[in-house]
Amino acid sequence: MDPDNLPEFGGIRVVCSSRITGTDLGTVALVISSFTTATDLVAMVITKCKVIGINAEDYCVVMETGYKEKGGGLETKILEDEDNPLTMQASKPRGQVRQD
Repeated sequence: MDPDNLPEFGGIRVVCSSRITGTDLGTVALVISSFTTATDLVAMVITKCKVIGINAEDYCVVMETGYKEKGGGLETKILEDEDNPLTMQASKPRGQVRQD
């Protein structure tokens, strides 16, 4: 493996809907690499939640990207299949505070 192209690793939390998992898991913590795609992440969540009989292609990753103007709620982005959640999370501004 090229030493200049080694993966980075980081932890993320994924909110799991009880409508999908059938259980009240709340959030699931996962360790992913900078090579993990949104498609990979969906498969990892399905495996971690031990959900049987659902098609991973029917789901997507939605990432919180910040807050809209005062009182506007969260800004979100639907990740494309090949998007990298860890890289996108690392580029997200930190320290934003919601002010209502």
